[in-house]
This record gives sequence, C-alpha cells and structure tokens, in this order.
Amino acid sequence: MLPFLFLFFLFTPSESCLKVNYPKCDCKFLALDDSNLEENSGKFYSELSSNPMKAPVITIEDCGVTAICEDAGFSLVVIDEDQMTTFGEYEATGFCNPLTQKWQISEDAGFKSFSRLNAVCIGQEKKCNTCNSMDEIIRDGGNEVMPISYEEKENSDGCKTANITCSVADGWDCPMVGVWALVGPEDVQVITDQYSKSSASSSLTCSDDGQYTYGDLKPTSVACITPLCTPKPTRPSDCCTTDGIYRNSGDDDIVELHIEDIITDGRCRWGNATCLIKDNYVCENVNIVGANDGYNMSINIQLTPNSASTLLDCTDEGYRGIVIGQLTDLWCQYENCRPA
Repeated sequence: MLPFLFLFFLFTPSESCLKVNYPKCDCKFLALDDSNLEENSGKFYSELSSNPMKAPVITIEDCGVTAICEDAGFSLVVIDEDQMTTFGEYEATGFCNPLTQKWQISEDAGFKSFSRLNAVCIGQEKKCNTCNSMDEIIRDGGNEVMPISYEEKENSDGCKTANITCSVADGWDCPMVGVWALVGPEDVQVITDQYSKSSASSSLTCSDDGQYTYGDLKPTSVACITPLCTPKPTRPSDCCTTDGIYRNSGDDDIVELHIEDIITDGRCRWGNATCLIKDNYVCENVNIVGANDGYNMSINIQLTPNSASTLLDCTDEGYRGIVIGQLTDLWCQYENCRPA
C-alpha cells in the first residue's frame, strides 16, 4: 500500500496528461570561515583552526552546485557530519538529489554522497611567528667598534619582525656604516635600510616558512659593516673651556655658541668661537662680545648675516680675546630677531 501512495503523489492526472511532481531540491550547504567554523566543523575544528581560512564561493543553480576557492594557495575542504573530504585546489561540482535530499558530488570516477555541504577554504599553516631567535644569526663582529643590537616584535597580522641596529661606539670614527647578511656559502649582501654617520639599521621579516627574510634573501647570519674605523683624536687635557665665563644671552632658541678646538703639536692652541643664529630666525645684527673685569667690547673677526666668529687664544689661565686680553665673560649679542 505504501509504494502505491508514494506513486500517487509523484504522478497526478491532469486532464489527459500525466504530470510528474518532483520534490524540491533542499539540500543543506554552508560556506565556512573563521567566524562560524567552530560550531559547524565538529571534531575537525582543532585540526583546521590553526590554519588561515576563507569562505569558498558556492553557486547553486536549480539542483546543481559548484564550490570553489578563488584564492591561490587555498584548498577546498568539505565537512559532512563525521567525514572530511579535501578537494584541494579543484572545485567541487555535483547536484542535489531531490528524492534523498543529499548532495551527489563528483569524485574520481563516480559520485560521493554528502548529507551536508559545509565547505571551507584552508590555507597553509602560518609559521611567520615561529622564526628562531635572532641570536642564532646575529654576529657581533668580534669588536667593540660597532655593537649590534636587535628587537623582535609581533605585528598586527601575528607575524614577527626583527629590527637590527648597528651603532658606532663612542670614541670611534667610521666612514661607512651598514648592515650585511650572509645568504650563501660565499654570498654577502648589503641589507641596510637606513644609515647615518653613527648608525645603520635593517628590518627582517619572519616569512610563512618560518625563516627570517630580507626581500627575497634568506640570511644565515647578519653583522655590521665596519671598514676603516679609526679612534677619534683624544682631546688634550690642556684645552680651555668656557666654564665660568660664558654668559647665556637669554634665549638659546635663537642663538647658540660653538667653539672648535684648534690643536697644534698635540696641545690646544686656539679656540674658534662662533655665535650662530638658528635657521628659523632672522636678526639684524649679531656679535660675539668679550669682557675683561667689566670692560666689554665686540671681538668679532668675521661676520656673516647669521653669525659672528673670532679666534680665542688658549692659555694656562684660560681663553684670551684679541685686543681685550684675558676673558672674564663671553656672550652672544643679537638685535631685532624675528621668526624666519
């Protein structure tokens, strides 16, 4: 009796024609990503969740279905209750069987049945936060001239970056500062990003394969470039200072005093003193003024629109100014200054 009733619903007479009533295709499907994977992947969640993922594009037309991962490097995975099927970079195509309300998906030489089509695109596991410590590839160069330091940090995308700095040590002059990397048995490459007279820096990125990289390079060791570095000349102990005689003019934001030692035969002979107006100001007049026991006078030797300079004699008693003699006070004098 039951088979007869089923046939009665499938075939209903309509006037003189026989009309076939197929059930509606209502197979279940769902595109998954990291927002809904946990509640729809069952026991496979822990296996999939550590990987980058994206939702596939699922297209339904009549009873036909196509699911595909549009981004390169992602593999299509379909979860159906207690089974997980990987289609890789290929699309999954098939149809919904209206009689069983199950998906029939093409696989190899036939079709595989799925009660649900929960599909997700899975990428390769990210290893860009698993790079080994920079201690393994940093070389200090074995010298005290240019110490090397680094700072590892995690970026907003979860990947690590290592910022490397080479700094010239106090008391040394280096005509070239840089960072180099060994990227092969005998292949040395300069990887400097920024440099100045006293430092150089570079940045390495932890890539998805778990190795630090600089562009396309994969350094096996990193060190500082330290050619032709020489010790700075030691300032003789007999050099004079302005301690006790320099009088602040009132506003160091406008003018500043520079003194350069002139060393002859290993001892300080002179001091080249300059009052310099800063770049962001214009003044109508600038002088370098000296005093000797209350007697003041301009001791300029050379004037420019923004500076005044003179030569001071360095003696055992301290600086002496031309004409005025032993200095008890020294200051910069300026008039009518305004922002440039």
